[in-house]
Amino acid sequence: MILDDLLTDDTPGVAKLTDPDAGQTPRCPCYGCPGRVTGAMPGWHLRKGPAVVLDAHLRAALLERADGRRWQFLEHGDHGASRELLLPGWVDHPYRLRLPGGRWMYVAEPYGLDAEAYGHLRHLAEHGYTVDVTAWQARHNPGRTLAVSITPEDNR
Repeated sequence: MILDDLLTDDTPGVAKLTDPDAGQTPRCPCYGCPGRVTGAMPGWHLRKGPAVVLDAHLRAALLERADGRRWQFLEHGDHGASRELLLPGWVDHPYRLRLPGGRWMYVAEPYGLDAEAYGHLRHLAEHGYTVDVTAWQARHNPGRTLAVSITPEDNR
């Protein structure tokens, strides 16, 4: 059993969303940042959510090319239960936030997006996700990264 599944079944509480105007600037919960953040998990889920959709999309599109980026997602220190996913390079500093009602918002914070990234985001939108790209919601390195928020339209 993958530890990630156990952790996502525990309701870690609802995440505090970024709102600089209201003085809310929560810490970044990605793997590279220290400490736990209430209502947040580092990384994206390995068997549901946008990582699975992007992995399938890239594998289909890149059968003959080798310009994808392979990430080895290690699950909370459990190095025996890892799975390799093929994800685009813009999926940088990934984490997810628990929303009211139990849904997850998946967030990546890249330093930039190119035309290919916009194609990936369009693909996610066509497959049941709401996609928002903002600068003001970035937590990892505010002022230098973008917050790409991907929310499933249903409870994925």
